[in-house]
Amino acid sequence: MSRGGTWALVPARSFATAKSRLGLPRSARAALARALFGHVCDAVAASSRLAGLLVATDGDDVADDAAARGLGVLYDQGQPPLAAVVDRGLAQLAARGATAALVVMADLPLVAASDLDAVVAALADADVAAAPDRDELGTNALAIRLDPDRAAATCFGHRDSYLRHVAATAAGGLRLATCRRPGLAFDLDWPDDVDALLASGAAAPALEAEARVLGQRAVRAERVSGVVDLIERIATAAVRAGVVEASQDPVQRRPLGRNATGGPRGAP
Repeated sequence: MSRGGTWALVPARSFATAKSRLGLPRSARAALARALFGHVCDAVAASSRLAGLLVATDGDDVADDAAARGLGVLYDQGQPPLAAVVDRGLAQLAARGATAALVVMADLPLVAASDLDAVVAALADADVAAAPDRDELGTNALAIRLDPDRAAATCFGHRDSYLRHVAATAAGGLRLATCRRPGLAFDLDWPDDVDALLASGAAAPALEAEARVLGQRAVRAERVSGVVDLIERIATAAVRAGVVEASQDPVQRRPLGRNATGGPRGAP
């Protein structure tokens, strides 16, 4: 790992145990998690603002996939809390000379390099830049300046991690920028997320007819293999077509004490 610059940190649970909330057979969940992880890694590789990528995982399968891509791996056994995994990864990056880091979740089917670049760019006028999920409760990406003499503490692993990051930034007297982009806001955690993805119009026109054929509640077990394949191709098509672009002013300042609106789509 070379020193300096801004590095990405992607925490990824073992493919074998990931995405249990989707209610799919294990083999389908593993295939979906692997496809999503690969898509996020490709977006990082295409970013003009990221010097490299460190993968933090508890799974041999993820570690093997990352190693095959030539990526650094931080291996954690025993499934520690997500915040602890992320904080350890940030500490390792800081110790090796990285000046900033971008934490990116591994389940973002529509994320593109331009989305990641936008979050990193927001650090020009802020100490922390956060990209919330669609409910503005969770955090799908977090850019942070690194100080080798001061450990970074994040709030990942909580359903309201974005709100916690807002509060923690304010309590520390730091400047926060919020980056709202569809490619960063859309994650796959629940069955209705897959339905929303297929209905969003984000897929390339050539895939729209096939998406309609699958119909609602597309994650039914009998259609699993087709859905996994479709999601892989939607993600690829999104990158190729450059879809899901941000508004003209994607990085917006958010008052630190303001609460997010809208409720969660389901209980954790």
